[in-house]
Amino acid sequence: MIKTEKLYSLDDISVIPKVSSDIKSRSECNPFTESIEGKSSFLPVIAAPMDSVVDEENYKSFWESGISCIIPRTVPLEERLKLCKKVFCAFGFKEIEEEFLKKNYEGEKLYILIDVANGHMTYQFELGKSLKNKYGDRLKLMGGNIANPETYVLYDGYGFDYIRCGIGGGQGCITSIQSSIHFPMASLIDKSATTKKSYRGKTKIIADGGIKNYSDVIKCLALGADYVMMGYTLSKSLEAAGDLYTEDGTRISRDKAKECLESGKEVFKEYHGMSTKIVQAKILGIDLEENRRNLKTSEGRREKVKIEHTLPGWTENLESYLRSAMSYTGSKTLEDFKTKTTCQVISDSTREKLTSK
Repeated sequence: MIKTEKLYSLDDISVIPKVSSDIKSRSECNPFTESIEGKSSFLPVIAAPMDSVVDEENYKSFWESGISCIIPRTVPLEERLKLCKKVFCAFGFKEIEEEFLKKNYEGEKLYILIDVANGHMTYQFELGKSLKNKYGDRLKLMGGNIANPETYVLYDGYGFDYIRCGIGGGQGCITSIQSSIHFPMASLIDKSATTKKSYRGKTKIIADGGIKNYSDVIKCLALGADYVMMGYTLSKSLEAAGDLYTEDGTRISRDKAKECLESGKEVFKEYHGMSTKIVQAKILGIDLEENRRNLKTSEGRREKVKIEHTLPGWTENLESYLRSAMSYTGSKTLEDFKTKTTCQVISDSTREKLTSK
């Protein structure tokens, strides 16, 4: 079967101003929301659970900059079991079965992401339901990833608090290139948000994959996403996880890296997808070279990236640009921006002109 309806990526659309806005200054617009753990005054952005972005120490830097984050599965299980009582942590199927269903955490809040690549597996829905039945409101639960907006209904029905929408769009992911599984992000968020509204769903939508700049964040929110998850862009922050290097490959500390950046010298690090073999080996706690043939075929890539910003600087810019977009559309709150903003499909020539700047 072939469906002929056109689906759109974020580059295919723009945000349209309101005919007339009664907002006199962008300062009237409030671009803040709750963090995924319920803390106030956070921007609607989540740092992805990737070991080249977040670790067990730097999550505090993200919080201080007003960004939510998720501790990745590369952090030792014992540490994640401690941290998941205050910050979202990623766990695989087996870890959840062994640690949260067979054991009990009485009276404690838990923040859990079921972290698997294919969010369309029935077992994830059932696992989520079992967790919710056992822990109730003490558990905040996130699942995904999905590439079909109709799947939103299942996550909402099974009691998930958050759903990650997007497969194969991330810079470090080659799933769509190799397997052909994909649903363009603009249409995916728009249709998922429409489904959420029609079913009066409570599960919050997270746009996840290929969100490369401020404009993409704003478009996702205008289309109805509650949060936007980012990996590649935030990995270019000085505070992001991972070793830092000079051009000649010399490893340096973050303090030294800051000095280099202030003096105009370039600083680099590695960015890689979470399905790469280097990450698979890290999660399993085995030697990469000795076990390379036994690991799954990688659906991710590795690359060298340049440090481009600090987290406070990046979030300051996002706040300003988001306030500006909200003022154009007459939106004083994020809820208004998410539910009342109009987006427009643009021509190929317009898209080329905008993306070439």
